[in-house]
Amino acid sequence: RQCPYVFEAIAALAEMGLSSKEFSLLFAQAPNRGGKPPGDFLDAQRWWNRYVEAQCCIASHDYKGGLDIYLELMQRFPNNVHILLEIAKVETIIGKNEEAIMNFEKARLIDPNIMTYMDEYAILLKLKSDYTKLNKLVHDMLHIDPARPETCIALAAFWERKDERKALTYAEKSLRVDDRHITGYIMKGNLHLSLNRPDLAVTDFRGAQELRADLRSYQGCYT
Repeated sequence: RQCPYVFEAIAALAEMGLSSKEFSLLFAQAPNRGGKPPGDFLDAQRWWNRYVEAQCCIASHDYKGGLDIYLELMQRFPNNVHILLEIAKVETIIGKNEEAIMNFEKARLIDPNIMTYMDEYAILLKLKSDYTKLNKLVHDMLHIDPARPETCIALAAFWERKDERKALTYAEKSLRVDDRHITGYIMKGNLHLSLNRPDLAVTDFRGAQELRADLRSYQGCYT
C-alpha cells in the first residue's frame, strides 16, 4: 500500500469483475504483532475499503454510487489529486461537464504537471469553446510529455475547429500509442461524424463502449 501502482491495480482488477469482498481477501494484511491494531491503521483500512468500493461501483457502471464515495473520500482527504481526478472523470462520463472542468482545474492548480485524464479536460474545454484555456493546456502537455496518448487527444481537440483531418491523425496516433485509450475512440468517432463517415464513427463508438460504458459513446452509436 506504499506503492502508487496499487491504485492502478485496483482499477484493473475491478474492471475484471473482482468484488469488494474479494479485494479484502486479496489485500489482507497480517495482524499487528502488538495485538490490537493502532487507530491510524484502522482509519486507513476504512478509507481503503471505501476506495475499493468506489472502483467496483465504477467498473459495474454504478457511476452515482462511485461518485458519492469519492466525494466522501474527498472530505477525508481534501485536495488529494488522485481523488479529484477520479471525481472529474466520473463527472465527465455522466455529463456533469461544468463540475468536471472545475475539478480538473483544481487538480492542475495542485499539480501543474499532471497528465492523467487531461485529454478528457481538453475535450470539455473544446465543447465549451474555451480555446484560450485549451491552447494553454496543449502547450503545457507538449512541454511535459508529447508522446502520451492524452497529449495526442488534446492536440486533436485543439485542431478539430481548424482542420478535422489533421485532428483525426492525432486521434489515430493516440490509439497507436495505446489501443485501449477510450477517449481516442470517442474523439475518432466524433471526427468521423463531422467528416460524414457515420459507418466508421459507429465502429469507433462501439470500440469505446466495449472498453467502458460511457454516455458519449452511447450517444454516438445512436446519433
